[in-house]
Amino acid sequence: KRLVVRAQELGDRILAALRDELASCPGFVDVRGAGLMIGIELASGDLALRAARGMLARGYLILTGGRGSEVLTLTPALTISEERLLDAGRALREVLSAA
Repeated sequence: KRLVVRAQELGDRILAALRDELASCPGFVDVRGAGLMIGIELASGDLALRAARGMLARGYLILTGGRGSEVLTLTPALTISEERLLDAGRALREVLSAA
């Protein structure tokens, strides 16, 4: 039960942090999610694929989804640290800014 509550609370904070972190990135559309299941919508599937590859090069496994594969999907372990998630947001900002 504690993991579920933690996931919801941490997810809410991370969604807000990702919106702030990515707001000025080229190709960023929206962030949405429930708990720690997070979707980051980008302008195209091509951009999402390049971003996923860039994140993999930095040690993060992010998959693509959505109708046109334009959504990056994050499904971290419920025990992940908030700092690790914030690090991923910063890394994604760097990847999108370089794309």
